[in-house]
Order: sequence, then C-alpha cells, then structure tokens
Amino acid sequence: MRRPVPIYLLLAFGISWSIAAVAWSAGVEYGGGPATVAVGGAFMLGPAIAAFIVRRKVDRGDLAGLGLTLRGIRWKWMGITVLLGMAIPAFNTLICWLFGDGLGIDGFGHTSVSRSMFLDQVTRLASEQGLDPDTIGGQLDRLRDLPLPGVAVYGLVLISALIAALTVNLPFMFGEEFGWRGFLLHHTRHLGLWRHVLLTGIVWGLWHAPLILQGHNYPAHPVAGVFLMVVFTLLLSVPFAWVRVRARCIWAPCVLHGLVNGTAGIGLYFTEGGDPLLASPVGVSGMLAVALTGLLLLVADPTFAKDLRATSPDHSPSADPAGGM
Repeated sequence: MRRPVPIYLLLAFGISWSIAAVAWSAGVEYGGGPATVAVGGAFMLGPAIAAFIVRRKVDRGDLAGLGLTLRGIRWKWMGITVLLGMAIPAFNTLICWLFGDGLGIDGFGHTSVSRSMFLDQVTRLASEQGLDPDTIGGQLDRLRDLPLPGVAVYGLVLISALIAALTVNLPFMFGEEFGWRGFLLHHTRHLGLWRHVLLTGIVWGLWHAPLILQGHNYPAHPVAGVFLMVVFTLLLSVPFAWVRVRARCIWAPCVLHGLVNGTAGIGLYFTEGGDPLLASPVGVSGMLAVALTGLLLLVADPTFAKDLRATSPDHSPSADPAGGM
C-alpha cells in the first residue's frame, strides 16, 4: 500500500535539510547577507518540490486537488486573509504594550506607536547589523520631515509588507505552503482539525530546525528555539488552515505566510527594551497574538472544523479523496 505522507515528509525534510547541510559545509554563516537569503530561499522550496513529486508519482492526482488553481477562488476570503495578516502584528503590538507599559512587566519593554520610536529603532537595528548610517540616513531624514503620525507610519509598514507578500515573497511562501497547506492538509484533513493541527504544527516547526540552530528567529537560544518554533507553528496552523479552507486555494495561506514574515519587523520597530523570548513576533507576545487570532476565528466560524474534515478544501470536482497516511 502506498503511504504518501511518510514518503512526502522524507522528501521534504531531505531536500531542505540537504540544502542547509551543504550551506553549512561550505561555511555559509547565518546572518543577513545575500548567501543567507539564497540558502533560506532554496530551503523553503523543499516542501513544494516534494509535494509535486509525490503528487505525480505516488498519488497520481492533479494539482488542483491540492489547491493549486485559479478557478473558484473566493476573493472575499482572500481579502479577509489580508486583514488577518495585518491583525496578527497589531495584536502583538497591543500585547507588548499591555504587558510592558500597562502591567509593568520588564521583559515586554516599552511600546510606542510613534514616528520617533520607529526612527530610533530602525537606526539602532541598522547599526547592530553593521550597516553604514549614511546608507539609510537620508531616507530616515525625509521620513522625519514628513508630518506623519505614528499610526500612519505603522500603516505604511503593513502596506509595504503586503506588497512584498504579493510579489517578491510569493514564490518562497508557495514553496512552503504548497507542501503544508496543499499536500499535507489534503492528506490529513480526514483526521479532524486538532489532529491535523498537531501533526502539521510539529512537522512544520521541526522542519525549521537547521535554520533555528544556526540562529534564525532565536539567535541567543538556538536549541530552545527549536521547541519554541514548534509551539509557534502549532498555533499558526489554525489560521493557516482556516484561510486555506475558506478561500479554496493555496494562494491564501501563501499571502498570509508572506504577511506574517513581512510584518515581523513591526515588533522591533515600535517596541524597545524587551526580552526577545517575550516581546517579539516569535516570542510570547507573538504566540499570544496568533492564539488570539485562531480563537477568534473558531468562535466566529463554528463550522470550520466540520467543513475541513467533510470535504476537500478547494471543493473542486477533480479533487480526489484524501489518500491514506
């Protein structure tokens, strides 16, 4: 009996982890340079490559059955996906302010949605990354001269993240999402929402391990970061599955993924002095923001869990029944 999920996982992990191993052997150190970006981009394509191979050679089904289609897209839900992607960083900022400024918990730092905070933080972060202040100084001076309130600056950061999510980031987000919300959701939806979330969240989080161990997301806590990333992806699996089911295509989770990644900097631009494990998009504040988003979706859409299990998320006539694990 063919067992597509184990075969898929072996391929997805094998492709991505091999890329990370080759980069490590070649002496590519994790950081913000072009080599790191190239390795990270190639790493992200592993789940999609594995999904294409297993779908064609093992499932022998069409790609529309995994949500790779432009037909039947529910554009209203695509719009809601964009709003969700912007709500998560806003919740994160609110939580940092509530715990830090409101309750006085030092680890959550000081949050201020202001132009001065943004400019100060960008300058500090650029210095920490070793960038020449003159490189961005002119741009910051122009922004400093504009009569923009902090909320407007916050909105501009969100809009820039949306543009990136819909353009340059989309192929790389597809690299992950066609695997996790395309192939894996197709083959695990019959398990029900919570078992799907448990399986996908653990797989998705552990898949990041080579990057996490090299300093991605949790540079000061690489080993603990692997486990924290699993918690984060477990929580993310609820809203990601929701947009996949409701929009009936793989493009919705791609956009949401791009927004989650692209807005991560907001947690750094408007909050200072926080502990990265507490006040960051992948720390406690970010996890609470994602958990709150998922909870609101489950309350507002009580039929979601049933709909995920009952039928193929794309509702396509060509979508074959979920295969065995």
